[in-house]
Amino acid sequence: MFVMAVTETFKTPVVVEMINEAGHKKPHSFKAIWRRPPQSEIDALFERTKHEEVPDQEIINTYLRGWEDVKDQSNNPVEFNADNLAALLEINPTRKCLARAFFDAIAGSGLPTKN
Repeated sequence: MFVMAVTETFKTPVVVEMINEAGHKKPHSFKAIWRRPPQSEIDALFERTKHEEVPDQEIINTYLRGWEDVKDQSNNPVEFNADNLAALLEINPTRKCLARAFFDAIAGSGLPTKN
């Protein structure tokens, strides 16, 4: 059965591989909460990607609505707000990983990759 009622948001896992002090990649993960765009908006976004690169920051500003499992150094939950988002996005490669998680969720593996 398919119920034609959808939530305004959806969650995706985000995995950020960071290089630790020993030079090894270590995955860190959290859940992103995104605004659910209608299919017509998704189609327009993909059409746009055929002609220009859509900046990761634009995707995040347009669609990201929150997160789960983001903690500070003392293991306390970090509230989703503009200042904390800006701080999170300064941790490379989080911005790229967030945008990729969104595109993977709305399009699957048929998405062209960015360099």
